[in-house]
Amino acid sequence: MTRLDRGDEWLKAVITTSRRRWTWRACVGLASVLLSGSCSSGRSEREISDLLVVLPHASEIQAGPHQVLYRMSEPYPAASTLKALDERLARQGCRAADEDPLNAPPGLMRRTWDEVDQKGGGTRQLWMGAWLCDRGDVVTFSISVAEPGAHAGWPLGVAGGYISASQVQTLRAKTRATP
Repeated sequence: MTRLDRGDEWLKAVITTSRRRWTWRACVGLASVLLSGSCSSGRSEREISDLLVVLPHASEIQAGPHQVLYRMSEPYPAASTLKALDERLARQGCRAADEDPLNAPPGLMRRTWDEVDQKGGGTRQLWMGAWLCDRGDVVTFSISVAEPGAHAGWPLGVAGGYISASQVQTLRAKTRATP
């Protein structure tokens, strides 16, 4: 595994959804909180690492204190990957959130696939979801893939993040989201 640095380019990439004109920059604020590690989580590093699920057969794994990135070779729409994330996180006391726990409706993490435009051209399919954990903390995962059919066998990009309960409260206050 490779440790992620705070200035990673994957967090700076701008992706604008074609349907709702959301930007990936809306997630950069969240990512900066994830990467800062300044708030106490109430969980050990090992517990946080366990919540940042790395699935079997993952490749190109990169991990930091509150985030993980890897690739999966499953084709879109990644049903097995999504099911495995749900099952592994449920065993650790986290339940899938029906609505984005950090942003006011309609939110970004809606557990659906959206087609997004990429900076520089082309499109990508993007899925974002969150899990509410028993201590009030949140685990997020996003999965992206090039437009279906555009690249046969294109790997899924999986990114996970951990947000402590205190960070969740701070973000909710800033976005006016309710639990």
